[in-house]
Amino acid sequence: MGKKVWTSKGWFNESKKEFNEYKKSKNPRKLAQAGEKLWNSLSLYIDEKTGKRMINFSEIRKEAHKDPEIRKFFDDAYWLHIFFYRGFTEDIGIEEGKFKRVSTWLGKKILRSVA
Repeated sequence: MGKKVWTSKGWFNESKKEFNEYKKSKNPRKLAQAGEKLWNSLSLYIDEKTGKRMINFSEIRKEAHKDPEIRKFFDDAYWLHIFFYRGFTEDIGIEEGKFKRVSTWLGKKILRSVA
């Protein structure tokens, strides 16, 4: 048995499955972790697709919005990445004032579920 080698596309697809599973759950920590994994795999997939390292957020967003498969997950992954990065995986409700401009359905759902 050989070791499984992930491609960026394979990792992105695996991350989407995990993300969709946790999206149904009420566990904000697991959802934020799945969102962070999705964001990382999505970024890597975009890098590989374009053949260059994307650092600027607006470049990543512009590229993501060209592909309907990526676009569908981009906003949710981005907001969950922000929540995870800032450490608001459990106490999002306490810091809710900082996220009044959350525009995605998932972001609002997270804020409501833990507030």
